[in-house]
Amino acid sequence: MDVAQLQTDLARPEAYPHLPEPPERVEVLQTHLSLLFFAGDRVYKVKKPVKFDFIDATSLEKRKHFCEEEVRLNRRLAGDVYHGVVPIVKASDDRLVIGGGNSQDISSGEVVEYAVEMDRLPADRMLSALLKRGEATESMIDQLANRLADFHEECETGEEINQHATPEAIREQV
Repeated sequence: MDVAQLQTDLARPEAYPHLPEPPERVEVLQTHLSLLFFAGDRVYKVKKPVKFDFIDATSLEKRKHFCEEEVRLNRRLAGDVYHGVVPIVKASDDRLVIGGGNSQDISSGEVVEYAVEMDRLPADRMLSALLKRGEATESMIDQLANRLADFHEECETGEEINQHATPEAIREQV
């Protein structure tokens, strides 16, 4: 994957022909693992072709797998937010676009990458923003704590999983 071309091409509002209305502008955020494209009310998260001790995302197949896993895992707590995995294709003009529609010959374009498609959440409603403004209530914190406690109570367990939660295993990761 050519990360520079991906970043340039998906930063264009025209790269989202499948959306009912093209975004006015696209914001790009980069992490050590991903590129995130904020396009209107959607976010597209693309895994970079990187290899670290904890992840090997060097092939398209592996990056697609990690996108699918992100959607599967995160839907457990935020099911409505995660729409799925979408292809990024090379359109007839050789520019990259998010697939999923019929515009610009993308239905027959070569799939060159995948992205997680999710709703864009309002930044002013994030817990960090609410805390900063003094608007996070005790009830909100209690609801969050109860939801997380219930989630962890229902999570799969077993010897293979439990071995990663020992003090020694945690120290090794830190």
